[in-house]
Amino acid sequence: MPNDADQVKFLYTILKQCDQKCVDWDDVAEKVEMTNAHAAQMRYYRFKKAMEGNAPTAQTPKAATSQKRKQGSGEGAKTSKKQKGGVSDSEQRQP
Repeated sequence: MPNDADQVKFLYTILKQCDQKCVDWDDVAEKVEMTNAHAAQMRYYRFKKAMEGNAPTAQTPKAATSQKRKQGSGEGAKTSKKQKGGVSDSEQRQP
């Protein structure tokens, strides 16, 4: 008896032969107790991408990105600021 992964692959291989226009997404949503046809269709497209190895990658949360910026702005990370002429503060002070 094939395992679940084999069954999924088998069924997906059959589904790839079908025309997506023939799928009644409202019926699919109703049968699997989803909110609407669009939700069922999007679930299928995510499943399709995962099966084809094109699963979307998770984006870095904004909170983690802003924390990295805060870490680099401490006292040890001082850099000279350039003024309008492209000259830094320390270069301008030199005689």
